[in-house]
Amino acid sequence: LYPSIRRDWDITFLHYLFFAFVRTANISYTLDVI
Repeated sequence: LYPSIRRDWDITFLHYLFFAFVRTANISYTLDVI
């Protein structure tokens, strides 16, 4: 059970980092365009 929870937590954490990176990149891109 623990390995499954650990894997799910890692996936969730990676998704959080990915979306945070995309959001930051989009903000930077918008500022560059403006």
